[in-house]
Amino acid sequence: MKRLIIDSYTGQRRIALTEDKDILEYRVESSEKLYGNIYKGKVINMVSGLEAAFVDIGYKRNAYLPLKKGMMNNIVPGNFIIAQVTKESIGNKGPKLTRDITLPGKYLVLTPFSDNIGISHRIDSESEKKRLKEEVKQIKPEDMGIIVRTDAVNAEYSELNMDLEKLLKKWDRILNLYKTFMVPVPIYRGISSLENSLLDMVTDDVAEIVVNSGDDYEYLYGYLQYDMPAYLHKLKMKPDPDIFKSYGIEESVDNIFKRKINLKSGGSIVIDNAEALTVIDVNSGKCTSLKSLEETVCVINFEAAKEIAKQIRLRNLGGIIIIDFIDMEKEEDRNTLLDYMRGLVKGDRVRTNVVDMTTLGLVELTRKKRKDTNDSFFVDQCPYCHGKGWLFTSEYLLSKIKRKVIRLSEKFPGRAIVLELNPFTIEEFMKGNIFLLDLKDLSGAEIIIRDNKNLTLDSYKIYLEQGK
Repeated sequence: MKRLIIDSYTGQRRIALTEDKDILEYRVESSEKLYGNIYKGKVINMVSGLEAAFVDIGYKRNAYLPLKKGMMNNIVPGNFIIAQVTKESIGNKGPKLTRDITLPGKYLVLTPFSDNIGISHRIDSESEKKRLKEEVKQIKPEDMGIIVRTDAVNAEYSELNMDLEKLLKKWDRILNLYKTFMVPVPIYRGISSLENSLLDMVTDDVAEIVVNSGDDYEYLYGYLQYDMPAYLHKLKMKPDPDIFKSYGIEESVDNIFKRKINLKSGGSIVIDNAEALTVIDVNSGKCTSLKSLEETVCVINFEAAKEIAKQIRLRNLGGIIIIDFIDMEKEEDRNTLLDYMRGLVKGDRVRTNVVDMTTLGLVELTRKKRKDTNDSFFVDQCPYCHGKGWLFTSEYLLSKIKRKVIRLSEKFPGRAIVLELNPFTIEEFMKGNIFLLDLKDLSGAEIIIRDNKNLTLDSYKIYLEQGK
């Protein structure tokens, strides 16, 4: 059974599309999301060498706007422009902008500054592509573009038209806000992870949409009732603080930020992210149970290929991906593996291309970059190894602590709970004095914080206070 499970109990929203206990897609929402937002921005300065402009959008850092050929003359410092965030702010870098605005709906994406019609590459049927293109031609506004989404397959003309009308009204509101404000300001908030997940993940074969937050339930009820009424009956409320564990998927989530993932055969894959590309190494490990070396290699490689395709989607990896499979002697086996890999990535909603196998036996993949990797929401660079290792982000660490505390308080009501942390972690968490109050409100228990210098910055101990 397919489910969309949404966990917001501890404040950080996690969204998983599952089939039984297997995670098909996974997303986490940052507390400071800019991606997809549209701004009225003020051009601060131009950098001709970079062919870019820096724009004040009312954020703590100026945004970066790459300019296409010929656009330098059309952008003037001091002038206001309308632009959309395509990449979140990372470290000291501000967010990245584009002037190619996109507004996604259920079936269509409106591109106000384009005049083209695009069809999702994931629609295989040529007859369906032709039908959709002809029907979109009839409703497309002059001097605006439309991209047809995969979900538009089998959608009726009236459904396409209704979706477009909603998008046009949204665009009118954006333009009115642009005229109203005289300072850099957001004039449209990109659709939330909730809406985006419904649009991307909820199909007829999804049996349930399960949430553990009352606020999310009310929001989704209203959204589904208006925009996706056919799926309203699938919405379920389950007030479980550890909902991912209850559905048996917490361990799979933990694998998302692990460098090494063990395979059932005894082999393993190791995922290393570099600035320019991602390298994935396949190792045979302890797999020796098969009759021949050749057979062993094939089994491990094909199992690894399946896990790699899964991890690429879950981690939202993009750009160049190099896979070092175990060497295979037969060309026939190598070609079969390539075809298998192509079949695995075909179901990815993000454009993914298995290029070929190099003369060194490395398989090359390219995947369209889409926002940040999921890793960036879970881990920070380690200050001790200068970027060679990782630590949990404070946001994710806090989310894990909350779930553990809630679970312990429910099992032992009225008992005081001790939380041990590294002193530096305590200092970070105690900023604003919200951390302790939040834990007490969620659990209803007395929380005792103790420092432990032997713990790393991203580790903790939780236990019951003796005698209380």
